[in-house]
Amino acid sequence: MIGSGGASAMGGGGGGGMAGDGVGGDAGAVGAGGAGGMATCQAVKFEPGGQGGGGPYHACLGGSYPSSGFYGDNILAAGCPAVHSGSAIPYEMAAYVPQGMKVLVRMTALSLSSLPGAAGTSGRMTPGWSYSIDGDWRAGTYDSQTSQQIFQSRLIGDNETRLRFDGSGQARIDIYECDATEPTRSQIVTWGP
Repeated sequence: MIGSGGASAMGGGGGGGMAGDGVGGDAGAVGAGGAGGMATCQAVKFEPGGQGGGGPYHACLGGSYPSSGFYGDNILAAGCPAVHSGSAIPYEMAAYVPQGMKVLVRMTALSLSSLPGAAGTSGRMTPGWSYSIDGDWRAGTYDSQTSQQIFQSRLIGDNETRLRFDGSGQARIDIYECDATEPTRSQIVTWGP
């Protein structure tokens, strides 16, 4: 475990399980356990085409973000899905990335809370998000000082990674296309009971 609040990796030794939920290994886990809940999503900003080098917009073949994919509803889709916390409800981070483009996603925890009576000896769980380490995105380590985690597309074409949300909380998702210095699009996702 990395600490309280934030992100964790699913997979590890158990081959696709979620770290900290009793299935799979502990490959850098921060959030763990699971309790039911529902959430909302709100778009913050959308600027088609991306912004390169902080200057004017330039021609960029932007990625596309389907509403759902192999693992479930896509948190990167415009307007994103209603998000429920708990280990039985997987979501995904999905983007179609054309040749010559990369997508960078920054997730920032804005608020995180544990739920009473969930996993662990204290009867509380560590909240946050967790991701599958065998997915198509490269994941940086969760930074507990900034409450941020960076994900970068790895493939040309479809990039999908399974996600799960635990406890209750709110995170800002910033999507950067074409080496933009400012987010191409941002949205807030909220989850919990």
